[in-house]
Amino acid sequence: MEMIIGYLLIIVGVALEIISVLVWLGVLKPASNGATLQSVTIWDVLLELIKRAPWPAVVGLLNIYAGLKLIGVPLPF
Repeated sequence: MEMIIGYLLIIVGVALEIISVLVWLGVLKPASNGATLQSVTIWDVLLELIKRAPWPAVVGLLNIYAGLKLIGVPLPF
């Protein structure tokens, strides 16, 4: 069970890092402000959070670290 949780943490962490970098590069952009509630997707919400808060990159790195520790990868710290 720890292995599964470890791999899930790593996958979520990598996804957060990729989204953060793509938003930083300007490749991904949230939907326009005139979007109705029906046309807003979960990706728009996540992109808006990443745009307004720099914490997803840090959370992604922490998820990767915790996942590697759970699956037993020896880390220096």
